[in-house]
Amino acid sequence: MTSFSSVAEVMVAEHAPLNGEFRSRLAVSSLTTGLDIGILMVVGRAAFQCIPFSLMIPIAFSILGLGALISLGHMWFLTVQSWNCQ
Repeated sequence: MTSFSSVAEVMVAEHAPLNGEFRSRLAVSSLTTGLDIGILMVVGRAAFQCIPFSLMIPIAFSILGLGALISLGHMWFLTVQSWNCQ
């Protein structure tokens, strides 16, 4: 037995609303940004006060801070991208 269905029924895919995904990404990105900036301000000041003792501590902190900012930028890129896809 042959069954026929309309083309529109077959071709249209259902999409779940992305509002929840964007809101959760925005909340996580905002919270992470606040924590990262706080850590960079507090620990960074202490790290650069160690210059008379060791030059490696500020260099290591600078590398870690740069990595954190790159990661943060990528997180915000994904957040904005999920907002544009709505």
